[in-house]
Amino acid sequence: MSNTSGLWGRLVLAAVAAVPVIVSAAPAANAGELLVYPYLGNHWDWLYGDRPLMVSPSETVPTDFVVVSIGYKTPPFNGPVHVQVDCCLDAMTRQPVTGTGLTAYFTTRFCLPLRGGRSICQDIGLPGGADLVVSPASPGIFKMRVAASNAPSFGQFIATVSVDSSLGTITKDVWVNVVPSSLPPDGPAPQCASGPEVISLGSITPDPIAWKRANLETTSYQVGVGLSNGIAGFTMTFEDPGTTTGPLSPDQSQVAITNEANGPIAVMTSDSFNCAAPGSNVVIPVGSTTTLFLTRATSPAASSPMTTTLNLHNEAIFSEGNFWTLFGGRKVELTLIGHW
Repeated sequence: MSNTSGLWGRLVLAAVAAVPVIVSAAPAANAGELLVYPYLGNHWDWLYGDRPLMVSPSETVPTDFVVVSIGYKTPPFNGPVHVQVDCCLDAMTRQPVTGTGLTAYFTTRFCLPLRGGRSICQDIGLPGGADLVVSPASPGIFKMRVAASNAPSFGQFIATVSVDSSLGTITKDVWVNVVPSSLPPDGPAPQCASGPEVISLGSITPDPIAWKRANLETTSYQVGVGLSNGIAGFTMTFEDPGTTTGPLSPDQSQVAITNEANGPIAVMTSDSFNCAAPGSNVVIPVGSTTTLFLTRATSPAASSPMTTTLNLHNEAIFSEGNFWTLFGGRKVELTLIGHW
């Protein structure tokens, strides 16, 4: 069994701009415009998104929430702004959810002066929201925090920020990704095929969660995997599936497989909960690319894992425990190389 912790990897960088919200006043006394955006939380995906807001159990993550008065309208906006945040909505259904173990709130810094010119400061939570005066020369930079309990619900959520001013009310989605502090162990080996080498996704180095925290603006993740025979391998690139209206379901994945190896390669899906279940089985000629649209198998028992994974030519099979943590909701490009 190979261990991907010793395998090569590299990063692919591409800039993705944040998506601010702009609101204009109706033709009235104040004809300015406001632009609002969070520094973190502009994208729904923690692995390929630009500056995602990632929070793990027992962690509190701060981010700036910026309100800018755009000065090209006459007169520009100049006045008080109030912000408040509600948490949370389910990212897929956009319906309110409770019991997530998440709280979101704005803060202010209170400082107590001491002798000798020193001071002690503490951030104080503001349950009712925060207020600042905003002008073209002085944007409002509000401090927002998202906190997770010691046992939060993992997944994607939306914290909704409301910005009130004389221009009206703006709402802005802040995407919150609740992730483990690191990938968990893979768990049991796939049960439907005993011959292939198991590719341990839980052993990828650097750990994708830690890597993303250190590379918040990088918008794809690539790692190389070599099989233990030393003559075959592949690259995996995780990236945006191209959806424009919101996230792809975490129970779905687009997997584009390119064969640059020495001969045709068969690719099959495998589900340990029901090995007899029909799945995909394709043969990819040399020089060709085939895209599979995978849907995670659903176990009838809530306590049983959902275990769909990929078997490559009966030579390698992905571990099931972290397959959907990494593949779910994303496009994954696999390029197969070497002698299979």
